[in-house]
Amino acid sequence: MPSGAKALCTSNLDAPSIKKPGDNFNTILYDDGAGAKTGVGFQPDLVWVKSRGSDYEPELTDSVRGVTKALSTSAQDIESTDANGLTAFSTDGFTVGIDTNYSDTTGSGMAAWNWKADGSTTVTNDTGSIESEVSANTTAGFSIVTWDGTASAGTIGHGLTQIPDLIISKGRTGSADSWGTRWVPLGNKLLSLNTTAQPATSTNYWNDTDPTASVWSVGSDGKTNVSGDMVAYLFHSVEGYSKVGSYVGNGNADGAFIYTGFRPSYVICRNATLVASWMQYDATRSPYNILDARFMPNTVDAEGSADSFDFLSNGFKNRTSNANFNADASTYVYVAFAKYPFKYANAR
Repeated sequence: MPSGAKALCTSNLDAPSIKKPGDNFNTILYDDGAGAKTGVGFQPDLVWVKSRGSDYEPELTDSVRGVTKALSTSAQDIESTDANGLTAFSTDGFTVGIDTNYSDTTGSGMAAWNWKADGSTTVTNDTGSIESEVSANTTAGFSIVTWDGTASAGTIGHGLTQIPDLIISKGRTGSADSWGTRWVPLGNKLLSLNTTAQPATSTNYWNDTDPTASVWSVGSDGKTNVSGDMVAYLFHSVEGYSKVGSYVGNGNADGAFIYTGFRPSYVICRNATLVASWMQYDATRSPYNILDARFMPNTVDAEGSADSFDFLSNGFKNRTSNANFNADASTYVYVAFAKYPFKYANAR
């Protein structure tokens, strides 16, 4: 054995930069109606909620736009103000009102996915040609950005220290338009979060320009830069904590293994070749393999049951030939967040 070499075992792996992924992302469940929800483990800056038992809209609220400001992933509607929606952020969670989109008690109640940025205090970023307000968690590779849309090509500072792998943008005011997402594996194509449409190409989306470690580019399309208020959520992969990537399906129940470098707690994926729905899974609603409790965030549908993946100590594996997850020769994009880094992960 060469001098200085270590035995091949997980205990000898380098320590990840984020030892406790739950300090930056966490899923909680609740079924007690309106009121304070705790157990997140940090003060969340982005909260995505969905009723498990009813066909109610999935709603996003963030600390930059502010409480009561609602956007639905299943619709192209502009931002609404909901005094009975998410009404406060706290050090360990958030508070919701009586709107059943946030406090449904039917079936299994509610699911909430929570991300940490940099708190409700934002900084002005004038790195790009369009000034923005940013709350960035550079350690976890996540930022929330708002700006005054110009409906013309420009660049926007995102506050991260690396090139974003995933950009999710939405017009808040002005003309209603779909959500726009940009995935590094697809280049400058656009997938709409609220539709089943195949990836689209237009200079008016991302100005045919790749993002950099400081800015990303937008065009004149309403999905990326409407004439009105805009918001974007940006992510880059962080070893041992998050992974934005792609895989190719094989159409077999013994599907592809997708390496992430950690045991996932959450995966959202999409067939980027065919017309298809988005698929959303987490280990909190499905604590055992095979995961089967799924949401389709482009719809209002209640939680359904569809066998999909095994979550493993260093990635996830397809356990179905369903085209939403594993059609032969289809390309899939996904983002995953960790339960444990591989160094500390055990089998489920």
